Amino acid sequence: MAKIYLITSGKGGTGKSAMAVNIAAALADDDKKVLVVDLDLGYRNLDLMFGIEDRVVRQISDVMEGRCSFSDACNLIADSKGFLYFLSASQNLTWSVNCAQKIKELLLSASASFDYIILDGPTRIPDEMCELAQIADKILLVMTPDYCCLRNTDKEKSRLIRFGLRNLELVMNRYDPGLVAYGFLSAEEIAGLLSLNILGLIPEDLTFREQMGIGNPILYVNRLYDTSQAFLRIAKRIEGNQVALGIAEEDLSDYNAT
Repeated sequence: MAKIYLITSGKGGTGKSAMAVNIAAALADDDKKVLVVDLDLGYRNLDLMFGIEDRVVRQISDVMEGRCSFSDACNLIADSKGFLYFLSASQNLTWSVNCAQKIKELLLSASASFDYIILDGPTRIPDEMCELAQIADKILLVMTPDYCCLRNTDKEKSRLIRFGLRNLELVMNRYDPGLVAYGFLSAEEIAGLLSLNILGLIPEDLTFREQMGIGNPILYVNRLYDTSQAFLRIAKRIEGNQVALGIAEEDLSDYNAT
């Protein structure tokens, strides 16, 4: 059965969807069979980030309503050595209890065919989606290291805990330890303030943002880039390996909340 990771955030603009795409690509790079599902219903962006918008014919609603099989709706990502599949969100769907139940059943049925399922959820998980979120082995809260994002992340964390969702970890995007001297928060401070473990740190990287904007997961551009290596480390940590977070300017062997 697949391990299921739900990726969300407490604030827009954190790079949540880019994290989903690149974490999935990094797991597939390690020969894990991965399904990434766009669950930002009503919007749909991951096809653009994978650069396959012209190939997406079927969406999750087509499977839910019996218009096609699950396998027909999944798109194989060409650069993934046959290990990464993508299922698109539907722009005509909105979250409801019934919709969440159908998606939950679909994912549990698909789970036997994959090693990992990565769910790109909405910013601030809707109440109607919280029962579906219960099937996630981990919920990853994506944030940037600034006070506005810290406040919103803390609020979303508290809300999810009220729904019984306690398996939470952080992924910090656009992290630059050199800015700590100018008043930005350090990874250690954020982990302590939120009482959450940090799964991964993604460095500030203009090339990463440029490549995602034109549909190129960074690992497929150059696996030696610092950002590519950061995602590969996240994949190793997801797989249970003891791997340092790895920002060179600081000793970040393990920033876990106490």
